[in-house]
Amino acid sequence: MTRFLRSGLLAAVLLPGRVAACPGDCDGNGVVAINELVRAVGIALGQSPASACPDIDANGDGLVSIAELIAATNGLLIGCSAPTPTAPLTPPPTPPPATPSVTPSVTPSVTPSVTPSATETPSPSPTATANLPPVLATPFLYRGFAGLPIELPLGAVDPDGGVLQCGAAPLLPGMTLAEDRTLRWTPAADQLGVVDVPYTCRDDGDPAGQASGGLHLRIAELDRCSQPTCSAAGCTTTLPALNIRCCGMGPPARLPEPEALCPQGRLLMVGRNVVGFGRLQNCDTLRFFRQAQASAQLRLHVRFSCLSTLNRVRVRARLESIRGVEVDSEALVFASDIGGGLSERRTMRFDFEQAGPYTSIEEREGILTVTVTDSDGAAATEQVRVLLTSEPGVDDLLDP
Repeated sequence: MTRFLRSGLLAAVLLPGRVAACPGDCDGNGVVAINELVRAVGIALGQSPASACPDIDANGDGLVSIAELIAATNGLLIGCSAPTPTAPLTPPPTPPPATPSVTPSVTPSVTPSVTPSATETPSPSPTATANLPPVLATPFLYRGFAGLPIELPLGAVDPDGGVLQCGAAPLLPGMTLAEDRTLRWTPAADQLGVVDVPYTCRDDGDPAGQASGGLHLRIAELDRCSQPTCSAAGCTTTLPALNIRCCGMGPPARLPEPEALCPQGRLLMVGRNVVGFGRLQNCDTLRFFRQAQASAQLRLHVRFSCLSTLNRVRVRARLESIRGVEVDSEALVFASDIGGGLSERRTMRFDFEQAGPYTSIEEREGILTVTVTDSDGAAATEQVRVLLTSEPGVDDLLDP
C-alpha cells in the first residue's frame, strides 16, 4: 500500500498537464472563484461542514484556519500553478561535419573611440496583492425574550488574516459591542419588537477594506408557559407538562412577525378565527366543535414562509389534553401564496380520536403541535399551549 501511494503521488507530480492541488478549489477545476472563497469562510465560521469544500481543509482536521483561508485567497488572486511537464528523453543530435576554416593573413582591429558604459537592468518588482474586504456572516433573525441576556457574535472575518475593527450605531440603551465583535444586551420589558442594528467592519490593510451589514432581532415577552433555551443562534422554547398549569396570566403581548431571509426565516403560524386568520399564542382559547356526543373536530388555519407550494403540503396536527392524545392526524392540501413571502391554507378539519363526553377537558389546558412539510422535505413546526373549550362565542383573534 505504501509503495502504491508513493507511486500515485509521483505520478501526480510528473504527469504532463496535470494541475496541482489548489486550496479552496471546491469543484476541482483548477481555479478558485469568489463563491468558493465565501464557502470556505462559511466552513471557518461553522455554518457549513468541511465536506462542502474538502480542498480548503489542507490538514484534514475538519476545521478551516486563517492560514488555510489565506492560501485560498492567494489562489483566487494569483491563480493555481501547474507543474512543468517533463520533456521526454531524446538522443543528442549528430553534429555536422567540420568545415575547414581559412585564417586571414591580416586581422583588422577596431579601437572604439568611446567605451560604452554598462546599463543596469532593472529587476522586476513583486506584484502587490490586492486587499480583500472583510467577509460578513449570512444575516438571520435572532429570536430573544425580554429579561434574557444576549451574546451575539458578528461573525465577520478578514480573508487576508488581518485585524478587524467593528462598530455599530445606533445602539439601544443597554447594548454594547466589545472588541471581540460580540453584541451584548439584556432587553428590557419596554424594548419588545423588531430591532435592527447596523454595523461596519474595517480591516488594517493599505488601503483598508470595509464591509457593512446588520443584526436583526425580535424580542418578545416571556410568558409563564415558555421554557427557553438560548444560544448565539437565538432562543427556542419548550412547554411544561400538562399537569403543570401555566395560563393563569393570559396570553403574552402580540407582536408582528418580521420578514427574514430563507431558510433562516422559515416559520409557521397556526390560526383559528371564524373571520380572518387569528394566530394562536400560548394561553389563547382553542375551540373544538362537537359533532355529536361521541365525536368532535378541530378547525385550523396555517400560514408559513420558506416552504415550497409547487405541490401539496402535508399538515400534521396533534392535540394532547389531560385525557391523552385527542387528535393525531394529517392532511395533504394545496396552499395559496398571499404575498410578502407567505402562503396559507384555511379551515382544515381534524377529527378527535377519543370519543366523548368532553366535559373533562372544558376550560383545561392542552398542547397543540402542528407541522407543515413541503414536497421537498423542508418542514416547520409550531407548538402552543391552549385553553380548550367547546362553547361558542369565542372572540376572533387579531391577525398577525
